[in-house]
Amino acid sequence: MDKEDAEQYVIDANKRGVPAGERRHTSRITFFLSSPKIKQKLEGVLQDDSFIFIVNSLAGGTGSGVFIDFLLLIQNLIAMKNLSCQIASVFFLPLGFTKAKEGEDLKPLMGNCYASFREFSRLNYPRKDMTKISYSSADESTLIGLGKTLEVLTNVTYFLDGGKIAGKDGTQIKYFHGTVPAIVEYIYHFGIAYSKEEEAKKEGRVTQTFYDQVVAHINANRIMTKQNPTRALLYGAFGNYKLIIDLDSIKTEFSQKIAIDILNQFLEPSYLSGTAGESEVQDFLLNGATRFDKEIVYGLKDPEQQKTFASQAMLVGKFQQVGMPKFPSFHFDSIGNLGRAVSETKTILDDFETRILGRRSNKYQPGPAPNTFYAVANFYKEKYHTDFKDRLRNKVLEILNKDQGSDSYGHGALSSALDFLKSLKEKYDTFLTYFREARRYYEEMRRDLKDIDSKVEAFYANSKQKKWGLRGDLRKKYKNLRKLQNQRKIQEILQDLVGNAEGTGIAQKNSEYIFFIIAEIEKWIITFQKGRQFTEKANQDLRSVRNEKTNNFVCHRYLSSSGDALETWLFELIKDSSKLRKAKDYKGAVHKELVEKEIAERLPSPSWAELLSGFSWVFNLREGNGELIYPDRKEGELICAVKKGIPDWPEPTQWDDESVILTWNYQFTENYLKQSELDKIRLTAPDILLWLGKEPSDVVRVLEERSLPILKYDKRVHTDLKEGNPHDTETHVTIIGDFSAPGREVQRWTAECREIINRKGWTHYGGPANAISVNQSIYNLTGPAIINLYNTRKEYSRRLERKVPPPLHVFPGEKMARKYELEISNRFQKPIEELHPLVVSALEDELLVKNFAFGLVFDIIEKDTIFDDDTGDRKPILKISDVKLPPEHVEAILKLRIPPDNEAIQYAAAARTLHQAVLDKRKNVAKESYVDLLGEKTKAIVDQLEKSELPKTEAEISKVFLIILEKELESLLTLR
Repeated sequence: MDKEDAEQYVIDANKRGVPAGERRHTSRITFFLSSPKIKQKLEGVLQDDSFIFIVNSLAGGTGSGVFIDFLLLIQNLIAMKNLSCQIASVFFLPLGFTKAKEGEDLKPLMGNCYASFREFSRLNYPRKDMTKISYSSADESTLIGLGKTLEVLTNVTYFLDGGKIAGKDGTQIKYFHGTVPAIVEYIYHFGIAYSKEEEAKKEGRVTQTFYDQVVAHINANRIMTKQNPTRALLYGAFGNYKLIIDLDSIKTEFSQKIAIDILNQFLEPSYLSGTAGESEVQDFLLNGATRFDKEIVYGLKDPEQQKTFASQAMLVGKFQQVGMPKFPSFHFDSIGNLGRAVSETKTILDDFETRILGRRSNKYQPGPAPNTFYAVANFYKEKYHTDFKDRLRNKVLEILNKDQGSDSYGHGALSSALDFLKSLKEKYDTFLTYFREARRYYEEMRRDLKDIDSKVEAFYANSKQKKWGLRGDLRKKYKNLRKLQNQRKIQEILQDLVGNAEGTGIAQKNSEYIFFIIAEIEKWIITFQKGRQFTEKANQDLRSVRNEKTNNFVCHRYLSSSGDALETWLFELIKDSSKLRKAKDYKGAVHKELVEKEIAERLPSPSWAELLSGFSWVFNLREGNGELIYPDRKEGELICAVKKGIPDWPEPTQWDDESVILTWNYQFTENYLKQSELDKIRLTAPDILLWLGKEPSDVVRVLEERSLPILKYDKRVHTDLKEGNPHDTETHVTIIGDFSAPGREVQRWTAECREIINRKGWTHYGGPANAISVNQSIYNLTGPAIINLYNTRKEYSRRLERKVPPPLHVFPGEKMARKYELEISNRFQKPIEELHPLVVSALEDELLVKNFAFGLVFDIIEKDTIFDDDTGDRKPILKISDVKLPPEHVEAILKLRIPPDNEAIQYAAAARTLHQAVLDKRKNVAKESYVDLLGEKTKAIVDQLEKSELPKTEAEISKVFLIILEKELESLLTLR
């Protein structure tokens, strides 16, 4: 398969939605394609004195397909870097998947299991020349050579079948609820033991620890395998059980609850709803208010007032404020003699009116110089709106920051501010409704004046009057008409000042500003609600995860759960300082209360005033230097400022961005974890067990019973895995836990617990205070101990004999070996026997084995002797040309296949010589003599096998040679 085909194979497998579909070769293809990246990653983390764990199942496709390649690669890197490392393998057997695969066929898993174990067993044989593999990178420019420096793949191998987990039937427990957490716990447990041993070494202390025992087993096993290579390497199993108070999760959950309570404080019901809000609005419009709010907006209470409300006198009186500019008066009587031509009179009156009235664009100018009517109107228009905005902002901040610095700060602040604003807006809306009605009323009145402008113009139509001027009653009537006309103009200016068609009147702009602030408050209500929503969801997710672990992690027993009596009691003490104080002040001698007193003394009592002080409200206005308080925010925007430690609120557009919200929520709750000092809570597992009323003897008994190895194990039978040689089975128990909690009651409890542990001979290490964990490890496992592994051999054989897809083996040695095992079984009419690992390694190159067999037939491989310096005698060897080989056939083949680095060239040349010579001989030999030659050789092999004089490996390779040669002979006879 070339690179493109391999990549397409992986893509197609991913489309099917399965990791490897229980096909071992699929994941191995992925490993080949990614080998340079994997190597680079491993190179970055491997260091001297590492203890490496490889964890996988021997059942599916993904793990069982690549675990050997990972081991080969790691061992290769260790050798290249000249590191001193230990490797432990943890293998999960098919039985452990019974519950997860309920209703499905487990047979494919069984076949994969034995196939992968067989490959592992062969490659884990203590020899450096068991395999040689090269993985080419994507660009085929980098080769990763493996297998030249290996002695064993792994130093210790643990088997877990999930047969029994924490005292329960493992077939009823999903592996990810039992075995996987147990494996993680074991590695963690092992790591603590390893670190403690390192500490002891640095301090010069000599101790016999868990880690010491494992290394001793590994070293002893190395010696054993050198003395008797047929014996198995170190096999083991383990089990563990942990009692834990999930303190980190409790702290996080409590901090989330505090954060939710903080947010709820600001979102609680309003204290300004209904009449309370109306009263607050009344106070706002009357006390400290502008004359506009007090006399005009608040002053309009009855629709009947509209008949007089918008008159000139009414409005001027209500606009003018003591100590502030006055509107100029129009005294037409002071003009003097108007008995002139009409055109002159009109000019005089027009100039007088223009001088006092001014233009719409006039701005008020402080000082003694008189201002026009428009200038004063514009002054009040600006002032009454500006003052209103200032007062409204201050009032809103007063509501939002009410009781700042106390435990009541923020209580319903947002909804209270909203209710106040809505009541004020309603008041303004009512006023503007009445005001529009008042303007319509005066429009009618102006029509009743029979069109003043028309009457004024009528005077100019009389030519006589134009010539002689105004006399007597006409002059008085004309002046009155001009007064009425002037009053109407002033009236319209003042009415437009309150509200106009363009919407720029004071009342209209004030109403708009109220609406703007309402929108700002509603924005913050939504923000706080969103914050609460996501914090509640995070809390719910956390509780869900905690409950999932509590209910499903069978090898962990959690001593508390979300919302149970213990955690409810703890949170009440943390939130309520009076309850905490009462628990601390207990003076009696009752056991339960004494335990609670000792726990209470280690709990924080956060000040709610301090927690609430993280928020403050401000409008983003310009300061004395002209700069905005928050330059990156909009001018006038309402800001909820947060102090250091609390993250800024996400923008409204960011609340749908999951990454932003997750980051914000983490920082938000993390703030309360630190600010409330929850992160300083120190509660130990003994504290909680004591609070729950558990006796030390019962606790130790439960830990011992439920930490038995996760393997069907029979202590009564002692049979070696390979040759029936007895092995001593050893069990080591370690317990990790901190038994140094303060308090007389808990110290009494832990002292009794330690005494029981010492009597049992367990090794105890200090560790995290929130858990007590026991691990039982068994080494030198006997055959019946892993009977479930060997039971998979039956399905393995069935699938291979019947050629049931998919292929089980990923290494060519085992593929070839099984073919010859079947043929040998048929040839000798005996049950199938597995070939020795060395023979299987030789069969990784079937062509070389065939060449060797034919080389013996044609005497291309010669027998000879050489002088032995050690004994002084001559010893036998084999030769190909001048290249010397071991006298054993299997060893000679392995030498040709995987030669030492310093002899690689000559052995490669010998293999090529053998190959060419065999080709030449088979091509040129006479058929009759060749048949006779093969007949003699096969008979000699059979005779030798019948005498049973050959060692196991030589007997097996002879049978392989016999199958090869008999096939050749059969072919020749068929052709004849």
